[in-house]
Amino acid sequence: MSVLTKIRTVAVLLTCLGLCAGCGSRLGDVVGRVEYDGQPVDGVNVFFVPENGPQAVAAVNETGQFRLETPGNSKGVRPGKYRVFFAPMVSEAEEEARKARRESDLVAGVRVDALPEVVSIRVPTRLQSLQTTDLFCEIVPGRNELSLHLDEHE
Repeated sequence: MSVLTKIRTVAVLLTCLGLCAGCGSRLGDVVGRVEYDGQPVDGVNVFFVPENGPQAVAAVNETGQFRLETPGNSKGVRPGKYRVFFAPMVSEAEEEARKARRESDLVAGVRVDALPEVVSIRVPTRLQSLQTTDLFCEIVPGRNELSLHLDEHE
C-alpha cells in the first residue's frame, strides 16, 4: 500500500468519524405525566433544574401530561440528575388582568402589586420551590417516560 493510499484511507476514515459524531442524540427526550391523589395535575409548569447547565421546563396539560424542553434548545434535555419543582401556570390573559387590577387597586393604602399573590395548585407545598423540593429525576440519553406521583412525596 503506497503512502498516498494510506493518507487517502485515513482521510476517508476521519471524514466518516466527523460525520457520525452528530449521529444519534446524546440528549434525552422527556415526556411524562403528573398525578396527585390518583388524579392528573394541570395548570402548572414543571421545572427540572440540574446542578450545572440549563434548566428544562414544560407546561402540564389538562390530562397531566408534559414534554420537557430546554429553553433555546427544544431538541431535548441533557442527561443527568435534576431537582424537580412545580409552579402555577398563568396565561397571558390572566397576567394582563392581574396587572390591570394591581394598577388600580389599593389595600389598606398599599398597592396590591406590593403584596404577594397566592395561587393555589394541587401540588404538595414543599414541591413548589427549588429550595424545598425532595423530588429528583435522572435523565438518560434517548427516550425517557416519567410518571410523577406527587402523593408519594407528602
